[in-house]
Amino acid sequence: MRFNIKKIEKFKSIYIYISFLRERSNTIDYETEAACALILPGLLSNRTANYPSKKLIQIACNNLYSASIKVTRESYYSNLSLDFMMSIVNPRFVSDKKYLNKCFEMLNEVINNPLLNEDKTGFDEKLFNERQKIAFQLSKQMYDNKQIYAYYQLFNIMKREEIPLLYMVSKSDLEKVDNIKLYNYYQHILQNSEIIVNVVGDVKENDIKEMLESFMPLQDKKIPYNFYQKEEVLPRKVIEKVEYQKVNQTILELGYRFKEYAPEKDPVIHLFNSMLSGMFSSTLNNVVREKNSLAYSIMSDFNEERHAMCIIAGIDKKNIDKVKEVIQEEIAKYKTGKIENGAELLRQAKEDYYRDYDAIDDDPISKIVTEYDDMISAPYDSNWYHNAVEQVKIEDIFNFCKELYLDTTYILTSGEEHE
Repeated sequence: MRFNIKKIEKFKSIYIYISFLRERSNTIDYETEAACALILPGLLSNRTANYPSKKLIQIACNNLYSASIKVTRESYYSNLSLDFMMSIVNPRFVSDKKYLNKCFEMLNEVINNPLLNEDKTGFDEKLFNERQKIAFQLSKQMYDNKQIYAYYQLFNIMKREEIPLLYMVSKSDLEKVDNIKLYNYYQHILQNSEIIVNVVGDVKENDIKEMLESFMPLQDKKIPYNFYQKEEVLPRKVIEKVEYQKVNQTILELGYRFKEYAPEKDPVIHLFNSMLSGMFSSTLNNVVREKNSLAYSIMSDFNEERHAMCIIAGIDKKNIDKVKEVIQEEIAKYKTGKIENGAELLRQAKEDYYRDYDAIDDDPISKIVTEYDDMISAPYDSNWYHNAVEQVKIEDIFNFCKELYLDTTYILTSGEEHE
């Protein structure tokens, strides 16, 4: 078990973040694991054996001076995590001397004492059915949100490797999971994860360790970290895909890839993404939207651990070819070092980064997530990243852009049958 206790006196609350970091399962397929991961967090946080209703668990948290518990999930290429975050008031402001003990008892309840069926072979069936139904609704909402749907479709088409770049869980995936299979999957997580504990607030490290040892007998194992694809991704013939649905505006997506990735490239990628579309004055906003009035919206996004970038534009159908042409012209300018106001855009991108970086220290949620990321990303932690951003030059941006190549174009638009 790895600990990181960050004593910060200015926060009136204490934030406890326990992550179960693991490798992807080799006993179930990718689609089923994705479905399990979608259902599990809400199931664990809404009921426990001693608090078998949502109302009871809420009352228990309210009795702890409005403590809150949230369960989330994250994906890191071939690693996954299940994360438990609890926020509590500083025990110094509470008259109950056993307050911290009770908080850890409650957190242990959520992690280690879920609501099960009568024979203890699976999660409570009524609770499972409820959470599965919510997962069905979430899956449908993602499909109905055409921006999200198109984003996932692009990365699905770009996939060449065993692990999908992104995966949208379907109704049929969710139907493969039952309360017993999900419980067995959760037991696999508890038994095959490396446990990482981060705490932020005005608290003593020994107090936290003592509580964990007393109330949360967690066993963990060291796992290999594999947060990004190490194999090269070589160019291929560009794939062009058009899909017709009933949509109000056409969504044009250009998927780029680059051959190699290493964490040292992250600062350059972050700044380039800001220069390209992350600021009001960024290249695509300025050229595609403001100068040429060709898009309702336009943005870029990186899946850097998978050597991938996408550009997404909401446009009129008649402008498809023109928008593709303008975007590719601007990328070509970055490749040749001829982008307009490149040095000024880089300066603005750095200022935006510094502003966001400085704000982390004032936001306990951002702080604790950053502390966790630092632990699993060492030596490429936030301090390294901050220093590396300062060193990035405009030539670094141009050199990275030379690695980009167009892999896929995907268009979601209305067809004759939908007009």
